[in-house]
Amino acid sequence: MTTTSNIAIPTAATPTTSSWYEPKFCGAPWKNAPLVIRDSLAVQQHHALLLLESAFRGDAVPADLFFAYSQENRGHYKKTLKIFANRLQAGLPIIDALEQTPEVIDAETVVALRHALVTGTLPETFELLKNQANSRRLSANRDLGSIKLYWFVVGITILVILMFISVKVMPTFRKILEEFSVRDVVSPAVYITVTKMFMLSLPWLVLGIIFLSITGILAYFRSWTRRTLLPKVTLTQDLISSANLLRLVSVQVLKSPSLNVSLSVLAKYHHRNAIRRKLLYARNESELGMDSWQALNAAGLLTSEETASLQKVSRPDSQAWLLQKLADQRDYRANVLLDRFVVVLTPLLTILWGAIVAWTAIVLFSSLVKLMVSLS
Repeated sequence: MTTTSNIAIPTAATPTTSSWYEPKFCGAPWKNAPLVIRDSLAVQQHHALLLLESAFRGDAVPADLFFAYSQENRGHYKKTLKIFANRLQAGLPIIDALEQTPEVIDAETVVALRHALVTGTLPETFELLKNQANSRRLSANRDLGSIKLYWFVVGITILVILMFISVKVMPTFRKILEEFSVRDVVSPAVYITVTKMFMLSLPWLVLGIIFLSITGILAYFRSWTRRTLLPKVTLTQDLISSANLLRLVSVQVLKSPSLNVSLSVLAKYHHRNAIRRKLLYARNESELGMDSWQALNAAGLLTSEETASLQKVSRPDSQAWLLQKLADQRDYRANVLLDRFVVVLTPLLTILWGAIVAWTAIVLFSSLVKLMVSLS
């Protein structure tokens, strides 16, 4: 299996490598994961998905497999994998352990695997998830990463310059203005007060970030931001969930024309309350005799035009193809919204830093003008 060939799986029958043979750096075992610039969470979760496929196939003991994979990672994700491996070691089923250990894989993938286990479409679902991950558009992630790096460097540079102005330049200006009996010296005084408050709070802010990083609280906050806040801000949450649901339904359509089991499983296990309520409504209407496509339309998961198109097609493979195209359309709309968010984010950061620099310039030049007027 190509997904596990580079991972040493510790078993009772396999002798461990002697400690002197292990490559080490400064006393620590060598890892494949870089120390500074690491793989993104999406890449790590894609690797975990490949290992899960191997585990469900029975190629290896799942607990040993993920414990070995955890040794090749660092930071919060390594801890998450260890917790997941320990739950597997305790006898918890894979799908239950995934639901109890967020971010081993993303929540949408967990729902897909639960749906696949109940409907008997596990191989097809794994192929769907792998194809989806391979074709996932990564430019927005790269854009967000470049924006964060660019504005971090720019922000540090501006802060260093402003601190120098606050410590060296502004106090001198203030003394000169007082020496020449310039009445209004409020602006430099306010600037010095604000910057001193920031400089006094900066070490505590840095220590707080370090403490939160060590305790893992910062990683949980970033996880919550990535899973909950960012999709709400970019207005992509409903589109992404709807696209994933349509793909799962397309897999089920190829196996059975009835969607009652699929809707029941998704309504019970979906991680989002809003989508779960819609699925419950669609399931109830479908069980009462309404056409499944009409039920999804009544629940707000399909439009009237999409429902009419699906009802006109009778062949399961054609319906599955149409559902895939509808899901791709929703993904495209989500990508457009995310691109707009990235496009708007850069000007907002520019305005923020520009306002700080403009305030500094106004204070400096106003002090110079007042000094020139006083001397004249």
